[in-house]
Amino acid sequence: ATSSLGVVHASHGAEAMRLLEPYLPMEPSENTSVPSEGGFAEGGSLYALGLIHGSHAGSSASKRQETTEFLRTHLRTSHANEAQSHGAALGVGLTAMGTADLAVVNELKELLVTDSAVAGEAAGIAIGMVLVGTGA
Repeated sequence: ATSSLGVVHASHGAEAMRLLEPYLPMEPSENTSVPSEGGFAEGGSLYALGLIHGSHAGSSASKRQETTEFLRTHLRTSHANEAQSHGAALGVGLTAMGTADLAVVNELKELLVTDSAVAGEAAGIAIGMVLVGTGA
């Protein structure tokens, strides 16, 4: 349900972080770990960010890049939580769509080979979004 906020607020790119703040996961750090249980609202909010900033009409290139980096940070640290990994992967796929950014593809491949069907499926879809239309 949280991801639907990305559709509702698709034209509010400038306010996206403020709108989703109650649902976004905490900023990852070396001293904290992502819990393996729950995380559905957090994963949904990461996907919502991708829905908001993935549109070229609703978000500037610099804001899309900033959001991609934010989502990649969560993608790298969320492997223990399937729901957050799923949301981060789809969000990254949307914000990096058509860029053929191999660094993003490699990070998604790391998620793809984990033992998680749900997160792996999202990673596979996201790789397709990153490479779409590039001939890669």
